[in-house]
Amino acid sequence: MHPKKEFNIELENQYWEILINNANMEIIPLDISIAQKAAELRARYDLKIPDAIQLATGIITDCDVLLTNDQSLKKVKEIRVIVINELHDITY
Repeated sequence: MHPKKEFNIELENQYWEILINNANMEIIPLDISIAQKAAELRARYDLKIPDAIQLATGIITDCDVLLTNDQSLKKVKEIRVIVINELHDITY
C-alpha cells in the first residue's frame, strides 16, 4: 500500500497515528554517530543508504532486533535481523 502515491489520506493518517502515538515506538533523529555508522555499514555490506541508516540507528540505540521484509539485510552481523515471514519460527 502506498497512501501518498494513491492519495489515500485516510490510510496515511492511520499510519501517522501508529507512528506518533505508539508507546513501543520512538522516532530517533539522525545524528553524526548514526551517519558515521551508516557509512561504515554501507561500505562493509554494500547497503542502500536508507537500509544503512535504519540499521545504524538500531545499532547505535541498542535495539534488540530489526524487523524487515528484506532478506538481504540478514548479512549484517552487528544487529539481529528478523524477516517478517520468519516470525512463526522464532524462539524467544
